[in-house]
Amino acid sequence: SDIDVTDEGAYTCIMSHDNVKDQATARLLRVYDLPLITFVSDEKYVREGDSVSIECVAKGTPAPTIAIFKKGGDPTPRVSSPPDLSYEARESLRINYVREEDAGEYVCRATNMLGEDEQSILLVLVVDGGYSAWSSFSECSVSCGKGIQSRSRKCDNPEARNGGNPCSGEDIETQECTMPPCDYAPVFVKVPENRRVSVGDD
Repeated sequence: SDIDVTDEGAYTCIMSHDNVKDQATARLLRVYDLPLITFVSDEKYVREGDSVSIECVAKGTPAPTIAIFKKGGDPTPRVSSPPDLSYEARESLRINYVREEDAGEYVCRATNMLGEDEQSILLVLVVDGGYSAWSSFSECSVSCGKGIQSRSRKCDNPEARNGGNPCSGEDIETQECTMPPCDYAPVFVKVPENRRVSVGDD
């Protein structure tokens, strides 16, 4: 049958025949087990400045060492539980102030003398949208008299990402503009030569 760590211990062989018993020398069975990750933190969504913990639990005999590290980073493991006392180990990685460069894929790796197990955890940075600077005001909408001019700004400093909030506030602003007074040119009307025109004539 399959052997697991619960089978570990001292064993004694007892023989009995015609009411005569004999006992063999006890033997100690030592069972080793491959590391197995039993728990790892779910995908984490955080904003810059947040604190976050990534946790990992693994079992195995001897108790595995666990390393939690950003993919491509230092995978140095730490012994989380004394191997002689427990076949389960746990480890956590805490980031007290999340920065943009902290986002990415993290690895939980459990290792003992028989091998290793590995799982990934994704740390996602939620970014709220921010406005860029206002553009310059446009030219006035009229060439003389009063008109309107406008300016705009974009929600790209930064753009909202990973469920972040969009920019709040207006993205277009207008104001009145005043140009020089309009000068109306005189209107000339052609009058028949045989007709006299005086002020007040229709």
